[in-house]
Amino acid sequence: MAPGRTLVDLLTATAEAFPDASAIDDGDRRLSYSELLLEARTQAVVLHRAGLGAGDRVGLRMPGGTVEQVIALLATLLIGAAYVAVDAAESDERAKSVFSAAQVAGILRVDGDVVVGRSRTAPFPRPRPAAPGDDAFLLAAPVADLSATPPILAIGHAGAAALVTAAAKVFLASRPLGPGDRIAVRTDAASTGLWEGLWLAWQGGGCVVTAPRAGMADASFVDWLASRGITAVLAETAEAEQWTVALPATLRLLVLAHGNCTPDLARRLKGADREIWNTYGAMETTGTVAAARIEANDGEAGAAGSRQSAAAGPSGELLAGALLAVVNRIGQPVEPGEVGELVVGGVGVARYLDQVPDARTFAPLPPLGWNRAFRTGQAARRDPDGSILLGRPGDRVPFTVRGAMPVVEAAPTAAAPAAAAPADVVAAGPVAASATGAAAPAAAAATGAAAEKAPREGTKTPSRSESPAGSELSATAARSSSTSTDHASVPSTPNTPTTPPRQASVSDEERRAHAGESGSTLNHDDQVEPQHEESAPEPEHRSFLRRMADFLRAE
Repeated sequence: MAPGRTLVDLLTATAEAFPDASAIDDGDRRLSYSELLLEARTQAVVLHRAGLGAGDRVGLRMPGGTVEQVIALLATLLIGAAYVAVDAAESDERAKSVFSAAQVAGILRVDGDVVVGRSRTAPFPRPRPAAPGDDAFLLAAPVADLSATPPILAIGHAGAAALVTAAAKVFLASRPLGPGDRIAVRTDAASTGLWEGLWLAWQGGGCVVTAPRAGMADASFVDWLASRGITAVLAETAEAEQWTVALPATLRLLVLAHGNCTPDLARRLKGADREIWNTYGAMETTGTVAAARIEANDGEAGAAGSRQSAAAGPSGELLAGALLAVVNRIGQPVEPGEVGELVVGGVGVARYLDQVPDARTFAPLPPLGWNRAFRTGQAARRDPDGSILLGRPGDRVPFTVRGAMPVVEAAPTAAAPAAAAPADVVAAGPVAASATGAAAPAAAAATGAAAEKAPREGTKTPSRSESPAGSELSATAARSSSTSTDHASVPSTPNTPTTPPRQASVSDEERRAHAGESGSTLNHDDQVEPQHEESAPEPEHRSFLRRMADFLRAE
């Protein structure tokens, strides 16, 4: 199994290949890949000088969808820290709630100030780049009461990078996104929509174009697509249903989430040279884990050149490294034809910072050899051919996901050897989705999250060279083509205990020494000092800045 790579690795590789290609355009500023990395590295030095670094969690408090926000999140990733973003338009109470729940060590504000606790040692004593086992970003799970403390999901580098790499091999496989493509990306950093759009674009050298803050659910959004020369867009199905005018001919990729695309909608959205895909995923699975190509053929829904009746729905496959199964109440795979709960495993399974909901939502599945499995709370049916039937009641079209149901010869016993990594227990078998009536119990949340974090050794300074358990079926997607799952390119999922691993970037001794007696978390009730970027660094910082320049310079 490949050890995996980080999102930083993905971006720097693209920047080396296409340094002068446009990387981001927010309507006010446009930066090339080399310019974007230069500004992100400059901001990373500021964060280090303020006392932030590997293993920390950094709050971002700035307008969503701006170049400045993107630079800030990249700077956070560059120093090996994880970011949690709260839009500047949201209330101070919401920001305090999220940042406190995430236990941030510092906050980067829209004015460029870095706010840290007085106990912080500055500059950060042991800088190092991000590692595959690190957290990349944190998401606050939706809560009805915005003043309540939200559960925080941690998304890891390895799982996020693996899934976006797998998605890039599925969408537009014969003519991938690259320089010259302009990908519309939503501005909400508190969902998976932003990160999936960013990294799908940056995987191949495309340009991120941030969508208007008014949103995508309006017919006027189509005019915006045409005016900005957009060639790819990720949207929600409900948003696409509001697009009552023809899409611009330049749009060659449309990826839909949160609801299945009916044949009627597909016919309205189709273009002569356009791919339309449905996707399935959740916050707890780091976003998309399955995709289905949708084609409108006189009332039939086909996938990857095949034709299927609208009743059967389009068929597809899991993204490489993701897993699906249907289990009964005790976690055993159901028999063919039976209904059970849909569970998701593999590289994209996230974790809650709070160990109580984490143990409940991501408990292991010993019968499948999975160390962590996301309980979706959604009903699904395992078909005799190995398919998993998923869908919604009424007019929603069911989906077939191929290569999903693991084949288990026998449940492991206590004397059995350690279970194989999840990617090793998948057999290629179709997965379908059907619609039944009734109500599903509350599911564990919405869309997008992270890979299980692998424990690592303590850090060191780098060298200069260096949605069913109920009866309602949730909308799901899939992909039916001859594309095979390349598990060799996916990082393995270690066999770790149920208890979520600690932040693996620094040892406990190092953290205590760095944070002081008050700990490493920023105390929002204490006085804090904003750390302003200085136009000319003080002499004692020059050696540190030279080291950081070497560390952050593209290899």
